[in-house]
Amino acid sequence: MIKKNKIILFISTCLFNYVTKSQYAWPIDSNLQIVSNYGEIRSNHFHSGIDFSTNREINQKLYAIESGYISRLKVNSGGYGNSIYITHQNGKVSVYAHLNSYNYKISELVKNEQYLKKSFEIDIFPIPNTFLIEKNELIGFSGNTGNTSGPHLHFEIRDELSELPINPLEFYKKIDTSAPFISQIAFYDISDTISPKFDKHLTIKKNKNDSLFLEND
Repeated sequence: MIKKNKIILFISTCLFNYVTKSQYAWPIDSNLQIVSNYGEIRSNHFHSGIDFSTNREINQKLYAIESGYISRLKVNSGGYGNSIYITHQNGKVSVYAHLNSYNYKISELVKNEQYLKKSFEIDIFPIPNTFLIEKNELIGFSGNTGNTSGPHLHFEIRDELSELPINPLEFYKKIDTSAPFISQIAFYDISDTISPKFDKHLTIKKNKNDSLFLEND
C-alpha cells in the first residue's frame, strides 16, 4: 500500500456572526456563536460539523433548516446522545446532536420504540417520506447528552448517498470582520485516516503582507 502524504493544517479558534445566504435556515436562533469548526482535529477523529454555543444552558429551541423527512432518530448514552437526522430533497442530510429532548411528535415515536424494545438506547430508521418535517419547524431542544464537554448544539450537513460530512458553512454567507490568528502549522500523518498521527508542529513568527513566516526554516 502506498503511504499517503502528510497533511498541513492551520489551526485557529474564532467566533463569528453569520447571515443566511442559501435556502437553508439556521438550526438555532438564540445564538449564532460558533465555538468549534468543521475539520478541527480531535484526539481520534476530525470534527465533522460545527458546534453552536448555547451559553452553557440547555433547552434552546432547535429548528429544521429545510423541509424533508426524519430518516433516523438515535438515543444513546454516549456519542451524539439524542440526535435527529433529516433527509432533504436536494440529497443532503442535516444532523442535530446532543439534544436534551425532542418535540412532542418525535418524543412519542421515541417513547413507543423504547417501550417496544424495552431499552433506553434505540436507533430508529423511519420509512422514507413518512415522518415529514417542514422548514423552520421546531424539532427539539438543545442539551448536553452523549459525549460532550458542556451544553451545545453539534450540527452537520452530510451527502445522502456517500454519508460524508460537508462543511456546513459552505451553505451560509458569512459576515466575518475578524482575521484568524494563526500561531502554528501542525503536520499529521494521515496514512491511517481513522486515527491520524501527530508528527510535529512549527511556530509562526509573524504575519506580514498576508504572508506567514516560520520561526525556523
